[in-house]
Amino acid sequence: MPVKEHFAPTEIKSSLNGAKVLAITFGTEDLEEELLGVLGAVKLLDKMDLADQLIPAILELAPAHINTEQFDCS
Repeated sequence: MPVKEHFAPTEIKSSLNGAKVLAITFGTEDLEEELLGVLGAVKLLDKMDLADQLIPAILELAPAHINTEQFDCS
């Protein structure tokens, strides 16, 4: 059986090196809000709305030097 490794949220956050985190809900609202704070996510998406929200959210968080105008999300 494979070994499951567990990482503390603070350990994950420190290894992101300032990257913007886009979080996706997984069901428990109380836990979601706690993880947002601990991981430092800048945006939370509901998994039921990913088809409509994921790409616009990624483009919104993209670095300024990337030309996102070429992507039509309407």
